[in-house]
Amino acid sequence: MGEINSSWSVDNDPPELAHCGNIGTEPFQYRNAAIWWVASVWGHLLKAGAKGSVYGDKNGALGLLYDQENDERPAYARNGAGLSERMPIYQGVGFFTGQQDTSLARFGSSLVRAQTTLPDVEVYASANPKVVVLINKGTAPATAVVGAGTGVTQAAAIQKTGATAGYALPASLGTLPASQGTVTMNLPGPSVTQLAIS
Repeated sequence: MGEINSSWSVDNDPPELAHCGNIGTEPFQYRNAAIWWVASVWGHLLKAGAKGSVYGDKNGALGLLYDQENDERPAYARNGAGLSERMPIYQGVGFFTGQQDTSLARFGSSLVRAQTTLPDVEVYASANPKVVVLINKGTAPATAVVGAGTGVTQAAAIQKTGATAGYALPASLGTLPASQGTVTMNLPGPSVTQLAIS
């Protein structure tokens, strides 16, 4: 799949985005909602065995990096991010590709079966290394109990929630202990979480 990205719109609060839990005065591309959207799309591409690329580099709202200083952008795009800071879509892909200046791990070389019964939550897992990405697309928080396998002692957790600016880096939650082969993780709504299992 070439050139995935969200639809361009300059509508400053379109009603069709009211369900995303992160409404503001800027188009979708500048909001945290773009993080959960692209993480979900990327996960679906991987699950289907596809390869994908994100459209744009410094291409305005469709870019991966902000293309202008904050005060030089249109009013709807003045969210505090500086020139060359990461757009939200970059953040979402980073949960699978790793991301400079964060502890996010690169998704492993082979996809393994992962499923959940939690509403509005998607899960993707890999081996070589063991990495799990959990996407809570809903507004309600959830608690996930992740089966990590035998011999597992811990998991490094990184998370991005809707409580932070779209360009802010995901936060490290430290190392979570594994108990009887499982790791328990809180998933704020909405959020994307990565567990690097060791």
